Amino acid sequence: GTYTLEVVKVPEMTDFKMHLDFPDYTGLEDEMVEGSGNATVPEGTSINWKLKTLATEEVSFKTGDTVNQFKKERNNFVLHRNVRSSLLYGISTSNKEVKNYENIDYKIEVVKDQYPELELDKKIDSV
Repeated sequence: GTYTLEVVKVPEMTDFKMHLDFPDYTGLEDEMVEGSGNATVPEGTSINWKLKTLATEEVSFKTGDTVNQFKKERNNFVLHRNVRSSLLYGISTSNKEVKNYENIDYKIEVVKDQYPELELDKKIDSV
């Protein structure tokens, strides 16, 4: 008999970058982390994730019970987050055939800053 081999394209990440934009008070230069989603950062760091993928229609960012979708920009999937406390998160890729293919867990460790009073008054209305 003949067999029909159905080739399923799996949604995979080919490139993983995290751009860390540290708060001004630290005086630190921005940093680029490649190939890993783990980092230790000062409180208030702005993180931009940028992924390149193959055969992928959506990329999910999961923290606890919350799932956010990465935005597609040209050939990249991007997501932005400002971190104020340590974050455990997972990233997974999906397409029509395969859901949540690469579900990889990462951790962002946040080091509390020494000047908490700087941010207090500005942040109240941004809930």
